Amino acid sequence: MAREVVYVKAARRRLGGVLNAVTGLSLGVVLILALSGGHLHVPSSLDHAPARAHTSTSTTAVRLPAAVPAADVTKAIGYAKAHLGKPYVWGGPTQPGTSYGFDCSGLTQAAWAAAGVSIERTSQQQWGSLRHITRTELKPGDLVFYHGYLDPATGEKPPGHVALYIGHGLMAEAYGQGVPVRITALRTGAWGYARVTT
Repeated sequence: MAREVVYVKAARRRLGGVLNAVTGLSLGVVLILALSGGHLHVPSSLDHAPARAHTSTSTTAVRLPAAVPAADVTKAIGYAKAHLGKPYVWGGPTQPGTSYGFDCSGLTQAAWAAAGVSIERTSQQQWGSLRHITRTELKPGDLVFYHGYLDPATGEKPPGHVALYIGHGLMAEAYGQGVPVRITALRTGAWGYARVTT
């Protein structure tokens, strides 16, 4: 027992807050990793901890979302740039007769479709179906959401606007009526950020 206490104290000095996060897990057995010579190892006294009993012999594989290839990100951004200056059309380009213009989520959906990636149609659906990220994680190809205009008569919920982040603090967007598709700087007060994955 005294030997394990020494390992805990040494690890606490070397790993700081990381140890607190690890020891906060209440899984019954906690493995304490000590950093030595640039390699992580498990103290020998814990090497042969008895295996825990399993209630089931079957396992289920969990598929984590994969990052979209950089070439697809380039295609999505290229599509949005190719349509700069097109008019804002609510419901575009999915409604009949509106293929010449876009609304905000129509642009992001069409841009990703050009890269062979299918995402939902509306800003609310895109927000609800994509993986949320933080501002510091933002990369080209990610979507930026804002509260936007919401129709109170329909009980529409935010986020009501979405744009495509293209890097360097800029985004491509179909902003609203009377404003053609444009590239503009990120605005403050974003509702949130999300990443397209496969």
